[in-house]
Amino acid sequence: MHISSKTRRRTACLTMLAAALGAGACKDIEVPDYNRVPIPELVNAPNRTLVDAATVGLVHNSRRDTPTACA
Repeated sequence: MHISSKTRRRTACLTMLAAALGAGACKDIEVPDYNRVPIPELVNAPNRTLVDAATVGLVHNSRRDTPTACA
């Protein structure tokens, strides 16, 4: 049975892609909480970014904690 060079190339590319994805999946993924603003930084040196993040966090929490009305 004769396998074309295009099929070999495709198989090699898929194998390398699978190996790269497998190696990348072994890392410990830690995602920072972007909605939690450090309070001392917000009090001592507020800037636009910190205030925006604090506002988003407050709105998110107020929506999360508000009971929904069932009609």
